[in-house]
Formats: sequence, structure tokens, C-alpha cells
Amino acid sequence: MHKLTLPAKDVWFTSDTHYGHDNILRYCDRPFETIDAHDEALLNNAWETVGEGGVLVHLGDVVFGRVEKARAVTSRLPGGLKILVAGNHDYEQTLEAPDWDMVVPYLELKLQLGGREVLLVLSHYPFEIWNKSHHGALHLHGHSHGSLPALLKEAGGRLDVGVDAWDFRPIQLSDIEKRLKQVRQNRHDGRAPYAVRKGRYDPR
Repeated sequence: MHKLTLPAKDVWFTSDTHYGHDNILRYCDRPFETIDAHDEALLNNAWETVGEGGVLVHLGDVVFGRVEKARAVTSRLPGGLKILVAGNHDYEQTLEAPDWDMVVPYLELKLQLGGREVLLVLSHYPFEIWNKSHHGALHLHGHSHGSLPALLKEAGGRLDVGVDAWDFRPIQLSDIEKRLKQVRQNRHDGRAPYAVRKGRYDPR
């Protein structure tokens, strides 16, 4: 099992970018004219948030395409530390790209924020129950493309960090906690707007 401890202010999460995947524009109603425009917008958003020195944690389904396309994308990802929690569409050309500092199927990450420590359980796939889920741990996932409502526990919760649910940009722990607070107050259900309009996208 892989475990890390990092300062929360340095860490950014994302998932399901699907760079190079033409059909994702239609499947997920992404508001871009072409896949090239989509890819440039997502990369620009990532650089605006993570920057050169941040930690990028990608929860899978990074890029579609052959080795050249995969390397063209991974070589342009921001961050001084890049971690991939692999998804079902991450093939050899992505997993073996030299730009990742760590590639794992599952990760437990402790983030330090304001004198407290928050345990995050990270997987591409959503869980119904996870390590310390009844003791305040948060579970972050992708795969559902914003179609799966947040799941609240007594002190923690589960949330999709994929780009479809977060305006096509990486997010931080503060964003996650704010969204879960909105869910508890019945002001948000954790899904992306397209999921409400069009129903659930089957990501298989």
C-alpha cells in the first residue's frame, strides 16, 4: 500500500481528462468545438492552477492515443511532482511515460492543513466504504464523469474530482471540503451539470 504525507496547499487533484479522445466531447457534453481546443484548454487550466512547483495527483484516464500522443500530453503536464492513480483507460503508453514520479492503482494521502491532518483515500473507481470512512477520511475518485452524487459519511465523504464536475480544472482539498459542506446543506449533490441534463454517462 502506498502512503504519502504532504502539505495541502501544494496538492491538486484531477481525473478523467481524456486528452485526445474525440468522442468524449459528445459523451460528456464538453463545451469545445474540437478535441485540440479541448486539450489546450485543459492543459492551460492545469498550468494556471498547479503551476511548475505544485503536486499533481491524477486519478486516471489521462489520454487516448498511441505512444506519441501520450508522451506529448504527459510531457506538458504541470507540477514538480506528478502522481498517477491509474484508471481503466490508462494503457501502457501512459503508464510507462517517463514524466510520472509515481504510478499506483491506489493511494492513501495525508494532507496537512491548518494544524490538522486529513486522510484521503484515492482510487480511479468510487468505493461505497473505504479505510477510516467512519472516522473522517475522504475518498476521492474519478470514473463517473460527474454523474455520481457525493456520498456523505458522519464525518467524511466521497467525491468525484474529475474535470466534468469541476469546470475542467484541478482542485484542492479546500475545494473538496467546501463542496461536501454544500452537499450537507442540500445546496449541491456533487454531480456535474451535464449529468442532471442528460442522465448518467456509462464510462465503461
